[in-house]
Amino acid sequence: MHQTTVRFGPDLWEDIEVEAERAGVSVAQYVRDSAMMRVAYTRGRDGDPHYEAALESITPEGTAAADHPDWTSGARSDAAALRAETRQARRQARALRIQSQQRRAAAETAGQRDPAATAD
Repeated sequence: MHQTTVRFGPDLWEDIEVEAERAGVSVAQYVRDSAMMRVAYTRGRDGDPHYEAALESITPEGTAAADHPDWTSGARSDAAALRAETRQARRQARALRIQSQQRRAAAETAGQRDPAATAD
């Protein structure tokens, strides 16, 4: 795998972060996916023989695209479910952090009231 540095202006970076979160992926994965889609689009548009062969292998002659299942709707549904699970996990983690902070503060307060707890 090749590693590179890509620079984004603050506005574009914010948009990418928002869209990556909506998709339920990291910014790095979102950028990789975007680059891959761009390459696939360009090669498909330009009639790249590899892409044409792949298209022909999945689309039998004489059949319309409407005859084939829409796999993207399932992927969108799965992605939406994953985003919902991610939001729920974040809410639960946030609630646990708050609960932990409250318990820690209560323990510190109780320790300050009890002189035996601070004596060595």
